[in-house]
Amino acid sequence: MGPPNGGAPTGDKNGASKPPVPSKLAPYINGDDRRHCGLCASSLGEEAIVAMNRLWHPDHFLCNGCKKPIRQTFQAADNQAYCVHCFSERFNPKCAGCHEILIDTCLLALDKHWHPRCFTCNCCRRPLPNGEYYLVDDKPYDLDCHWEKRLDKRTQVVKERQHYGDF
Repeated sequence: MGPPNGGAPTGDKNGASKPPVPSKLAPYINGDDRRHCGLCASSLGEEAIVAMNRLWHPDHFLCNGCKKPIRQTFQAADNQAYCVHCFSERFNPKCAGCHEILIDTCLLALDKHWHPRCFTCNCCRRPLPNGEYYLVDDKPYDLDCHWEKRLDKRTQVVKERQHYGDF
């Protein structure tokens, strides 16, 4: 007999589904279409995987990303099953700083996602205290570097004005 939930994935707090459930099938009922594999549509033998409200040959419940059989926890999106790795690669945002997948806590700043450790001053690379930052050329700076950068720009403008005044 199958699992009490009929094989439907049950999510944990992170949205992961439980592993596919091997199941002994009830005796075949004449004309029962549910005894066919969700991938190849062939008749199933005595053993099948119950997942996503369907039955599968044990080697036919495949990750939609890497196409390998799923034997452990999986995640579903758009009615497709993915191993945890492929789901993360395809659906989880990547950090704008280090380009690694964001799994836990992340920041949203400058319309991008960041690890807290990666959202730093563009000049000195120190963490930005209390999430406060100042933009110079669309890049984040802490207060000290911001003033330094602005002074550099003013000096450059003054030099340019003096230079152009020499004509």
